Amino acid sequence: MTGVPLRRPPPPAAHGIRRYVFGIVVGSLCAGATLVATIVALAVDAMIAIAIGIYICLPLLLLLSIVWLVYAIRDRGRMPARAHGWCWLPTLSAALILPAAAKVDAWRKALRERAFPPVSELHVNLTGRDLWVPTRGTSTYSGTAPDMPMRGDRPADFVELTRWAGSVDALPGPLFPYRKGLLLPEFDRLPRQLDAPPDGAAAWPPDAGAYAPWTLSNPVPATDALRSQAGFFGAGSLLQYVYYHYADRIEVAPVLRDGTDLWDVPGDALPVPLVAFHAMNMTSEDIVRLEVNGRAVRVGPWGRAVAPMRDCSRGPAGLGLAQIELDAPLRVRWQTSRAPHAWRQAVAPLPEFEGALPPGSRPLLQRAMLYFDQDDRVFVERFQEVELDGGLGVRLTGTPDGLSRPPPCRSALDPYGPRRARVLPAR
Repeated sequence: MTGVPLRRPPPPAAHGIRRYVFGIVVGSLCAGATLVATIVALAVDAMIAIAIGIYICLPLLLLLSIVWLVYAIRDRGRMPARAHGWCWLPTLSAALILPAAAKVDAWRKALRERAFPPVSELHVNLTGRDLWVPTRGTSTYSGTAPDMPMRGDRPADFVELTRWAGSVDALPGPLFPYRKGLLLPEFDRLPRQLDAPPDGAAAWPPDAGAYAPWTLSNPVPATDALRSQAGFFGAGSLLQYVYYHYADRIEVAPVLRDGTDLWDVPGDALPVPLVAFHAMNMTSEDIVRLEVNGRAVRVGPWGRAVAPMRDCSRGPAGLGLAQIELDAPLRVRWQTSRAPHAWRQAVAPLPEFEGALPPGSRPLLQRAMLYFDQDDRVFVERFQEVELDGGLGVRLTGTPDGLSRPPPCRSALDPYGPRRARVLPAR
């Protein structure tokens, strides 16, 4: 008997689109509500958009899911693909608008921050009057807004902040006079307010009478060389601008920021000479400003001036880095908190290290402790951390001779202690 081949029955024909009009209408309503919520979130208020999403979009989405499930179970594969698409694609398309807009906004912000990265500022009030500086779009280490005003009778109290370009419409401008982390000379006057507070955030920039002329008082550190060596992305990541506010002007000193990784780079790996400065203030006045060999040195440990040392409970004041060579006596200039903040100056002899470094050791940054003594005298103690096979070593020149009295800390070695570092023997 000759068998007759069995033929597979043809698949059931798909239903027409009109059978799913209700689901398509619900999907269109859900897409419209999602689109409205997205527009409100982008242009009006996120809380209103959340309310629309909770009270309108979610119920419509739940209804759409139920209707679609009923269709799928009822027709068992006979629901056409375009019916699925008309039910869900409009809603999915509307839902993708918000994350797409967020991606575009993040991309725009990245381009903006590349050209206008955040800049670190330190403000010192030497006007003798209460001072306000623009603080909109700024932040501090504590996460709170900068404390304003800067009291005229407290010149030793500084304000350190980071200025962001995100809240400024016209860039660059008086409220953000930087490009790629560098202060622009095209703005010859900068906004500030003396005596009377500005009338809210809208008052910045204030009227022209509140602006003050400014000058760059010191050379800008060679950030390009340091960035290529240490891997920093921009000058703004290395620089800090110290604003010294006087009654009739502002002097801006660019310094290397505190807290950068340059403190841990071996000395022989740096393309330019760097010295880390510390201070032991044995006078009776706060030191608010410092220059060494014409280079500005950051003054502002713990957010204030270098105060007179009474004891060694906190150790010597850590200052900042400067691009200078330790090959000649140091020319030191400084100002104190006492008006009229005239420059004081001294030439400090530079001692030499004694002894040889152990084989295989690697010296880190060179450091200098400045002893500010009575009668405007300055002495220097040099010290340097050294990487050893068995840990950390320190070589130092010791407490300088000629001080008017024993210093509060005996030497630069005091903060280390015998367990943290080994004193390298002299030759």
